[in-house]
Amino acid sequence: MKVQIRMYPPLWLLLFAGLAYGVSVLPVATPTIDRPEWLIALLVVLALPLLLGAAGLFRQVGTTIDPFGESSALVTRGPYRFTRNPMYLGMLLALTAWTLWLANPLALLLPPLFVWLITARHIRPEERRLQRIFGIEYADYCCRTRRWI
Repeated sequence: MKVQIRMYPPLWLLLFAGLAYGVSVLPVATPTIDRPEWLIALLVVLALPLLLGAAGLFRQVGTTIDPFGESSALVTRGPYRFTRNPMYLGMLLALTAWTLWLANPLALLLPPLFVWLITARHIRPEERRLQRIFGIEYADYCCRTRRWI
């Protein structure tokens, strides 16, 4: 029997943030980059409403926010008009802001890895479940709306 550990996306975010910090304090000769504080602030200002607003819409319609749970409603309004995964996008923006704050080029390699992992471990399985539950309605939504941005 194969045992699969369920790791929730916020835990992945914390793990990647910790890895970014760890990479940034390694005692190796790594050049630092200028810290674009305006961009960091912008990413945080975009990330928080995406995360909170998208989660709030799920609560509003009474569907689960649990990525392993069964959805009872398909949310296609608010930020879901522009991206099928605004919560994951918000996490990505927050992680990117954090890696920019650390000003270490090696840490900047982690956000693309985060995208790959979240897509493989969470988004694709969720898409299969949503397709099974909502059928053509979900297929139409996928045709209109991008996975990330």
